Amino acid sequence: MDNGALYTPRLAGLLFVACLLGFMSIALGIPRGSGASQATTDWVTPTATSVRRVGPYVTDGRGRLDRIDNLNCYDSTYLAKGVTGELEEQPTCLVPTALGNFDAMHDSIGFNGEEEKLIPLISHSSQLALTPWPGSDSVLATEASSLGGAYLSLYRDISSHVHDDYGLNLKLVSKTVVDPPDYAFRTPDGDLLRTDNIAFSDNGSWLVVRTENAGFVRINAASLHIMSFAKDFYSQRADKRTQLAISDDGRYAVVADTEAERLVVYDLSQCGSGSALQDCPNHNYWSDVKGTVAGLTLVTKVRFINDSLLSFVTHDSSGESVYNLAPTAKIGSLIDYLALGDSFAAGEGAYNYQPGTDSDINHCHLSLDSYPYLITRQLYTSAGGHSVACSGARINDIVPAQAAEYRGQTSNGVAVKLRSSEEQSSMLSSYTPGSLPQISFASTYQPGVITVSAGGNDIGFAKILTACVAPHISQHLNYVNNCYDTYEQRYELATLIDNQRPRIKTMLQQLHSKAPSAKMYLIGYPQIAVDNGSCALNVLLNTNELAFSIELITHLNAVMRQAAKEASVNYVDVSQALAGHRLCEGPSVAVNGVTAGRAGGPELTVGPIDFHADYLGSESFHPNRYGQELLAQAILSKTHNFNIDISDTSSFMPTTSDTAGFLNKPKSGAPIVRLLPADITSQRIITVGQTITIDVDGEAEGLKPNTVYTVSIGAVSSTATVSDGSGNIDVTISVPPATPGGPQPITVDGQNQAGEPTQIVDTIGVVTDPSDYDNDGAPNGSDSCPTIKNSGIDADHDGIDDACDGTVTPVNTGSATPGGPTAAEEPGPVPDQGAATSQELGVGTVLSVGAVTATLASEMAVQVTATSNRLQPVQLAKVSINPQSGAPVGHLTDKVAQSLTIPSWVNPRRLHGVRWVVSYVIWLLVLAVLALTTKGRVETVRPNK
Repeated sequence: MDNGALYTPRLAGLLFVACLLGFMSIALGIPRGSGASQATTDWVTPTATSVRRVGPYVTDGRGRLDRIDNLNCYDSTYLAKGVTGELEEQPTCLVPTALGNFDAMHDSIGFNGEEEKLIPLISHSSQLALTPWPGSDSVLATEASSLGGAYLSLYRDISSHVHDDYGLNLKLVSKTVVDPPDYAFRTPDGDLLRTDNIAFSDNGSWLVVRTENAGFVRINAASLHIMSFAKDFYSQRADKRTQLAISDDGRYAVVADTEAERLVVYDLSQCGSGSALQDCPNHNYWSDVKGTVAGLTLVTKVRFINDSLLSFVTHDSSGESVYNLAPTAKIGSLIDYLALGDSFAAGEGAYNYQPGTDSDINHCHLSLDSYPYLITRQLYTSAGGHSVACSGARINDIVPAQAAEYRGQTSNGVAVKLRSSEEQSSMLSSYTPGSLPQISFASTYQPGVITVSAGGNDIGFAKILTACVAPHISQHLNYVNNCYDTYEQRYELATLIDNQRPRIKTMLQQLHSKAPSAKMYLIGYPQIAVDNGSCALNVLLNTNELAFSIELITHLNAVMRQAAKEASVNYVDVSQALAGHRLCEGPSVAVNGVTAGRAGGPELTVGPIDFHADYLGSESFHPNRYGQELLAQAILSKTHNFNIDISDTSSFMPTTSDTAGFLNKPKSGAPIVRLLPADITSQRIITVGQTITIDVDGEAEGLKPNTVYTVSIGAVSSTATVSDGSGNIDVTISVPPATPGGPQPITVDGQNQAGEPTQIVDTIGVVTDPSDYDNDGAPNGSDSCPTIKNSGIDADHDGIDDACDGTVTPVNTGSATPGGPTAAEEPGPVPDQGAATSQELGVGTVLSVGAVTATLASEMAVQVTATSNRLQPVQLAKVSINPQSGAPVGHLTDKVAQSLTIPSWVNPRRLHGVRWVVSYVIWLLVLAVLALTTKGRVETVRPNK
């Protein structure tokens, strides 16, 4: 048999395998071109090099080269007294740390909770300069040396070394570092290490230092171990122009020096052992950069975007520009679009949640019907779009101050630094939300477009709404209620919102630094209700409270818009995206009203559904699927499908006239405090008489060490406790029997690091009867609204009382004033109808179990055909053949399956392609068999050679 005879079956087999793998990857959504699946970057022996201009560099106006250029700080401003004594905007460069934003130019710090108010940090010695360690509570100290350079030392926890300084008016004016540093760095020979330039990795895990007496070294933040990686290449100079950078994993370091014509990348994983000075394997990319940038005079601000990409600023005759460098033949986006953010971006309330994001561990509730996925399906077909938005996300979940310590939003979170590289790679390649900082996905995939939605959880929007709804969901209180109805309460909220501006701005700057070529859009929040309409029973807010929610969202959007302007990022106004379909506005509603809590509390069984109770469901007051469609349309319309720049040069900060109505409330005389919403307990529902554990992160909330604070539950209980040496509070207290049932505030009161009265607030549900949470006469096990008093009305006949049915046929209750029935008009409880049991079903039968609607597709599975409050496949407990009809039948179990029957590696968005793939594979098999069976005939008719 000749080679030609062998070719046909081999070719058929190869074609079969190739087609099978290719089409399986297309249909099942196996990630392609992801950063996790790329070959290992080779900076030392590159086969190709790419240098790409990203755009002009927006200068901060400092006009000089100093240590700030090596620090990963972000340009900002703060208010300070000028020469005339008036408050003026002062420029600064802020470094995010565990304690708050550190002013690297003026040695000042804005402790968490008061970032906009920078407090001078004065060294105990005039010769000592302080440098913040990013993502840490440590501070480096440098003291000038007569031998050249400066001795390098460390304060491990700066807050434990400071003393408060007060002025004549008893106001805090500064903090003085009263102690010498804890630790002095030394060379391998034991001499004090002298440095003239330092740089940190973005995550704060590593420090790279140019020394006067040990060459270039890397320092591990955890162990403080020092390793040499390069010898010095010039004599001492006074201009300190060497630029340094180190990657987040500590593997690669960069030394850039214009005069020496160096932009050298070192691979520290290939360094030799021992303490001797050494030059680790490296490659100089200076000629590549100089050949691309005409008239190059200087390179500054060198940064690792990721292990495969560098960013730097060039200075030439035409100005300053941002460039990217990679040891590859091409630099480009690995995906078209990436969505970051909170519940409004995740699609909380649209249901159809991505597998794994609606479990006891992960509550990200990333909906496959959220606007990022709707946009992706409309715009992208090649590299596609992805979302890692997660319900409940705050700014710290997108760009955490301590990236290495970040534990995510899951209940079993593990610090990033403790996750293996393989585990992180898997999470990145599968776009798993809630475990890694969201910024890491932007850094890895360099998307062409990024949208981000954040700020609502940082002002505690859900907690604010819970406080407003609380009096309406208990039978003990009537509907005459106006939440946040005093000047002092409104002022505290307005201040809290205003304080988010620098935080949102810094978040956008950090995202831009990690994805410099992406078009970035900050998405505002939609108005969810009107205050002059007819409200359904599930709204549970009166006219004044609805007006308050509108003012609150308006104020937050204005602050977000200003932050985007200052960060040179596009702001997308979607405030009117749901107009005509907001709560209380019409029959076609795009927003959920109040829903029953399904996560965070004790496990309950209501009918066929098991869930963990909370007073309010997280889907409450969030856009439903229709709302997400309207948001997608608004975003695409305003951005022309992400093809236009919609930045605005005008200022959007609220003016006095804008906020006059918001603050136009009677004064109560109560003291004004610094309001800080926070999750300070993992318990969501508790019975009177039980104990609750309060856990406050002192650094994150800006609390003072060794200071007395008062912990209170509602208005009937208070306990004094003392914070530890880091400001943390960990105390267990009992819930007194006199505590009223329903949602109650948990507060921690005392002074913050700025010496201001501060109140940290969370909300917990208190129950007086564990068998009937809402005391409405319907036991939890048969109450569709176990935490909310029943109305006795089920207008859409879905088995869920309208008081907690997210979407109902609106019932005309008259004007939105007062937003629901009065105490005298409130209907009685729903009679106990008993729990649902099993039901015999045939193929094609439409199922309705609680909120789940599905169709029995076969004897093995149930196909979900309609969006519902609990969109999960229904598990069959028994399958048999009907003896009369011959059709397969089954019995529905008493609860919804808690896990999908589809393998986790399948992309649900592309499940529609599975049947097509199976058919295609069958045809390939047929063709392959035909090719093999015709092999003999092909040989027979082939002419002899």
